[in-house]
Amino acid sequence: MIDNYKKAWRQATDMKGRASRSEYWYFILANILIALGLGFFEGFFGTLLGILDPQSVDGSLLANLYMFATLIPSATVAIRRGHDSGKALGFMFIPFYNIYLAIKKGTAGPNKYGSDPLAIPE
Repeated sequence: MIDNYKKAWRQATDMKGRASRSEYWYFILANILIALGLGFFEGFFGTLLGILDPQSVDGSLLANLYMFATLIPSATVAIRRGHDSGKALGFMFIPFYNIYLAIKKGTAGPNKYGSDPLAIPE
């Protein structure tokens, strides 16, 4: 999971190539877990130290900042995930079809976007 997370950050601005399902979903899972952890940390320690009023907390500032920071890497890994199914950038903006592409098994072997991310290197 950590390797897929790091790979998505290394390729944060790269919309070329393909991303496997595991790379995409582990990146999403890690983002959710980190945001939940930040929200819990801020909520627990903020109210414990008296920094936050538990009645007026609208959301976690740290978690929201983190999710904003991961916006570009999340988009690029989603684009590369679409490429694995042979679809272009525009398909990322169709909500339910995008979810389908994220779940669907990618094209076996190379396609016009690059080599198969699951192919065994020779």
